[in-house]
Amino acid sequence: MALPNDFTAQLKPHPNADGARILADERLRSEIDIKSLSLRLFGTKYLERQQRILSIILQHRVFSKANQANLSRPDRYKLGLARGKRMRQLMDEHSWDDDDLLMAEYLVDDIQPYHLHMSLFTSAMREQCSDEQRREWMPKIAAWEVIGAYAQTELGHGSNVRGIELSATWDGASKSFILHIQIRVLPLLATAFALHYSGAAMRELYERTRSTNALDGDRAQLAELHSTSAGLKSLATELAANGIETCRRAMGGHGYSGGTGLVQLNADYLSKPTVEGDNWMITQQVARSLIKKVGEAIAAPDRTAASSTDACLMVFQKDQRKTTAASILRDDAAIVAAFENRMAWMAFRAHRLREVEKRSWNSLLIDFHKLSRAYSQCILVTSFYKALDADEVPAGPTRAVLFDLFRLFAFTTMDADSREFQQSGAVAATDLDALQERILELMGRIRPHAVRLVDAFALPDYLLDSALGRYDGKVYEQLFYNAHVLNPLNRTTFNPDYRSDEIVMGSGDGGAILAKL
Repeated sequence: MALPNDFTAQLKPHPNADGARILADERLRSEIDIKSLSLRLFGTKYLERQQRILSIILQHRVFSKANQANLSRPDRYKLGLARGKRMRQLMDEHSWDDDDLLMAEYLVDDIQPYHLHMSLFTSAMREQCSDEQRREWMPKIAAWEVIGAYAQTELGHGSNVRGIELSATWDGASKSFILHIQIRVLPLLATAFALHYSGAAMRELYERTRSTNALDGDRAQLAELHSTSAGLKSLATELAANGIETCRRAMGGHGYSGGTGLVQLNADYLSKPTVEGDNWMITQQVARSLIKKVGEAIAAPDRTAASSTDACLMVFQKDQRKTTAASILRDDAAIVAAFENRMAWMAFRAHRLREVEKRSWNSLLIDFHKLSRAYSQCILVTSFYKALDADEVPAGPTRAVLFDLFRLFAFTTMDADSREFQQSGAVAATDLDALQERILELMGRIRPHAVRLVDAFALPDYLLDSALGRYDGKVYEQLFYNAHVLNPLNRTTFNPDYRSDEIVMGSGDGGAILAKL
């Protein structure tokens, strides 16, 4: 809220950027009958209930959302309890039924401490108790004289170790079972190495470009740096953000805990695909650069290549259906060539659609995004391969495992975009069909080295701040310590009786949380 004499109180959006006007104009462009469609989607009863409950909710300050995002976690907990109590009190005051209360919960959209009592606990007691138990407990539950909770496990995983579902393969040589538990994480480990080596290559390109006065000489290197960094910004931030979320989900219920370190990391990193160039918008710059390079390759096919991208496009120009000479399953160089050929094919296709067929720019935005992605994936694969091929890592077990990581990253990427690789002729259909089996084989070889590979990133515990990512592996001890000792809420006894506005037992603080809203 602006201060009375603050000049910002007089600021108004430009008429052409007036959100209300823009939205009104958008609505005028359509003849959809909003009321009719809403009725078809939700029905009269639902819509009337929502309006009726909303009109009541808006009358009570405890449900204000104006400042809730600025509260501390203990205060959010207290606010959630205060809101839960008030909703239950309103149920009595307005003779709400259960659906009315659920609608209020939906509209408030906050943690509802009584939700499990209202739903799972009550239904479990109703459906699983004996008649005698129901007679004893259901009246008390309905009157909220007792507040229930429950502990949960799920079929196929959780604390029921004997019921965990996974594949187990008997190894006759070691007389033991090999347990295959998950495919989501190892490809991300390979991706981390691909990003590392590509980052090093980008640093080298950046330093090389800085050492050259682009204004006095050839600007091709500066253009290469711009398109490469723009494309990699889009792809790398997307890979990282999605990878964080994948790791969090792979932890099951623990993934929602602050003890993983991933909740905060996820919140911090989700801005990266948007800031300093939205990931969709900047891919247009990459596409524009590649279309220009294709035009130059067509106009002067025998000129000296100014960059590695130019060289790739010029080679493809001489044989636009070029295919790898060797199978990607047996030749690492063929993997790199496949990514180059697929990228070049897509670049020439974009050039044809835009420059020859004169398609509108906006109609090709999806094609441009895919082209930028293919270009950046090619950089990741090529940088990874060149770093290993240049003997940056001495021969031995480490080098062999890193090459397996290179193949795993390339094959999982290729498998996800297999249609483009086949359509471009960059990879034979028989090789694409064999990818999934090869991916599983590679993960089996990499799996014994996974912990040491992660250790090599030299990430201190202080940096990760993760109970589940601890170097010493004492995860359950740390989780218990975090929850039992460090959590300030454990030093507070709350009043669960919805009839009382008191939040902390014995404090008489009814309504105190309102002062912070």
